[in-house]
Amino acid sequence: MSGDSKMCATVETIKYKPGTLQEANELTKKLQPDLQAIPGRRHMIAVWNDDGVEYVISIWESPEAKAAAASKVDAIGSQFGDVFEKFEAEDFQNVWYVVG
Repeated sequence: MSGDSKMCATVETIKYKPGTLQEANELTKKLQPDLQAIPGRRHMIAVWNDDGVEYVISIWESPEAKAAAASKVDAIGSQFGDVFEKFEAEDFQNVWYVVG
């Protein structure tokens, strides 16, 4: 990563309704091609526990790319509406990551 990178990140905190984690996992698998095709998103990492709490970390090429993809992200996210108990997203303007 170069020092002049303008990447940004979003961290989403999701709490699933009790008993819906399996449904959410199946829906995620079904929507995987759409999730992978979101332009401007370089990486997406989802981590969760069996208690129904998940964090989704997305690394974007730029704030502009993230903004341009917002309607597509919202459309995909709306398909999870019946399984979400709580959803929060926070934006981060600086990204540094190391691979290896």
